[in-house]
Amino acid sequence: MRLLETPDAAREWTQALLRVLLKYRGLVRPGRLAQELVGVAKSVRQLQTLLRDGTHTRFIAVTRAAELPRLETERLLRRLQRLQLSTPAVVVNALTRTPGTCARCRAIARAERRSLAALRRTLQRARRRSGHCAIIETPLSAPSPTGVSALESWAGTWSTRRAGEP
Repeated sequence: MRLLETPDAAREWTQALLRVLLKYRGLVRPGRLAQELVGVAKSVRQLQTLLRDGTHTRFIAVTRAAELPRLETERLLRRLQRLQLSTPAVVVNALTRTPGTCARCRAIARAERRSLAALRRTLQRARRRSGHCAIIETPLSAPSPTGVSALESWAGTWSTRRAGEP
């Protein structure tokens, strides 16, 4: 997040330095420094434009269906929204799809469903303000898929839903 917030801060610093140079231009000739600062301001503005252009730059959040990761993901999404950055999808990774008869596995699957439902509600509310955000659900896979064909096969098990869908 600090890296994504840097262009805004850099632009503010550059503008503040330019204001100081203009204020004291009678004492110190801005000259080359002012030219450099104007160049930096233009470059930062171009970077901000690129980052905020949802057709060129998108951010995908990856999380787990548990309480703490969900809360951290919601916080991340709010910060990305404040920065006006496009986040068209959230990947919820390693879901317990078929818990079988194991009591612990069933409890984990129930907790994951509750967390996923809470995330959907949050994204549905956010969608009203900032547009569509899909949820991509990926199943737990052990061992983790390795290689292109295994990854392609695993990707075929994913499901995608809009935030407001059950």
